[in-house]
Amino acid sequence: GVVRVETISDLFSCSEILATQPLPKSPNLVIITNAGGAGVMAADALILRGGDLARLSEKTVEELERVLPYYWSRSNPIDICEDATAERFRKAAEICLKDPGAGGFLVLYTPIGEADPTETAKAIIEVFKGSGKPVLTCWLGEKEVREAREIFRKNRIPTYPTPEEAVAAFMHMYQYARNIEILYEVPEEIKLSPPSDKMRLKNIIKRAVDEGRFTLTEFESKEFLKEYGIQVSETYVAKNPAEAAEIASKIGFPVAMKVLSPDITHKMDVGGVILNIYSEAQVKNCFLQIIGNVKSQYPNAKIYGVTVQPMHPRDYEVIIGSKRDPVFGSFIIFGSGGVSVDLFRDIAIGFPPLNQTLARRMIERTKVYKAFSGGFKGLSLANLRSIEEALVRFSQLVIDFPEIDEVDINPLAVSSNGIIALDARIIVDVEKVRSEPKPYEHIIIRPYPTKYISERTLRDESKVTLRPARPEDEPLLIELFRAFSAETMRLRFFRVMKEIDHYVTARYCNIDYSREITIVAETEINGKKRLIGMANLIIQPDGNNSEISVVVGDPWQNKGLGSIMIDHLIEVGRDMGQKKLFGEFLAENKKVFHILQKKGFEIRRIDKETCIATLNL
Repeated sequence: GVVRVETISDLFSCSEILATQPLPKSPNLVIITNAGGAGVMAADALILRGGDLARLSEKTVEELERVLPYYWSRSNPIDICEDATAERFRKAAEICLKDPGAGGFLVLYTPIGEADPTETAKAIIEVFKGSGKPVLTCWLGEKEVREAREIFRKNRIPTYPTPEEAVAAFMHMYQYARNIEILYEVPEEIKLSPPSDKMRLKNIIKRAVDEGRFTLTEFESKEFLKEYGIQVSETYVAKNPAEAAEIASKIGFPVAMKVLSPDITHKMDVGGVILNIYSEAQVKNCFLQIIGNVKSQYPNAKIYGVTVQPMHPRDYEVIIGSKRDPVFGSFIIFGSGGVSVDLFRDIAIGFPPLNQTLARRMIERTKVYKAFSGGFKGLSLANLRSIEEALVRFSQLVIDFPEIDEVDINPLAVSSNGIIALDARIIVDVEKVRSEPKPYEHIIIRPYPTKYISERTLRDESKVTLRPARPEDEPLLIELFRAFSAETMRLRFFRVMKEIDHYVTARYCNIDYSREITIVAETEINGKKRLIGMANLIIQPDGNNSEISVVVGDPWQNKGLGSIMIDHLIEVGRDMGQKKLFGEFLAENKKVFHILQKKGFEIRRIDKETCIATLNL
């Protein structure tokens, strides 16, 4: 939900509009103005920021024809002409408000005609009051529009001195709405397997530090990628020209050759890379050339040899990397790679942990995505799924190793067949290697808490898995909600929800695990995964107390699951350092009353209908 702004004025205007206006459902803006020039400038600013002019429906145009002079613009921006009165502003706004294609409205007033600025402001406030759609205003001028601007502020309608500032605020608002929408999208599942030998990888880091190195070699760096399921180009090390020629003849031509040195981080910059080598004679010459290039520029560099690897066909080259910010911790970058990294600066940023949806949105924010999805000058469409998987797996690598300060895969070759890492580099944080850092202290978003997964047995001997919910669980959670009777729903939510929509269930799946936990009970029925119960723990603003709640689907009640889930919440609460758990329930809910009482909760009535239970941990 974070919105990035570029100026201090944008920071304040963005804060104001998010606090006072409903969010737009699209970037389609309707601009109503009494000055064509101001409308055109607003439209230009909108397009430059990635927004769109709302396309007016035929019905809207027909209705506007009846109230506007024959010389009006007949398009958006809607120029209601310089002789417009406050009443004409009002009628135009009323008609446009009904247009289904409008995501938001910008009303521009220029003091050039008959319309009184204050009366016009009052008319606009009356039209949009309670409409549920965002409206912004721009009253151009100084002394003559001060009263109008003050009236807008008192009625919580944002007003701006220029069309460009108003458009910027609208696009910030839309970006926020889009961010929230993305967070609630249901990602496709990407299965992650833990590395088979994590200790071996830690030993690679330790050995490098013991040798006085903080940069791992390409060969060492690729070992990390392989353990996390990211395909790498097989790399062989040659100590002399003859070995290089022998390796090349075995793996087949053409080949690529690169210097292997812990002191050289950007091999291409020092002539340490030669591509498309087609013969043994060329290989021998290239070996000597690479060594000579490096020694001439870095005479004291340690050189372990030259790597030889096959040339892989690719349509695109991208970079996947991670760096560490002192405030936000480790973050992930994705964008155009190879030698074009510094040239195009085509980079998107994300924070681990990534899932499939977040990975796809990172990809979509880059310029190279247009080439991926539409092909470019004969290039094939990219295998986007393989890039998503690589980003998710890379994200897990960053999470698992706080000792890594910086890592990049550049280039990552992309084609319609998939991806392959051609080069990799890892820089370690020597202090963290020696101090044995706490897990996850290097990332700002807490990853999926696997330690809260637990296997339990119900009274009927059936097995259930208690685990934290994931965004991917939303379809299963919808099934669970549909298994609730009206009575079960009323006892849990204090009301009956007639419609179970995306935003209701997404609220329980898309969570910050450092602030709240949704525990689901999963079992298998007829070979299909089902969720049969749900428990919630929400940490309060004081950080010490948590509200809890539990609900079990009707077909699985009276099997002891509710009691088991409360026990699990108590364990989770203790582990998260909570001092007290509390929960409200209807006094008529005798089952919950007896379960909580047995577990040591102190229960008292809040009113005739409601009780509160508290437990000191």
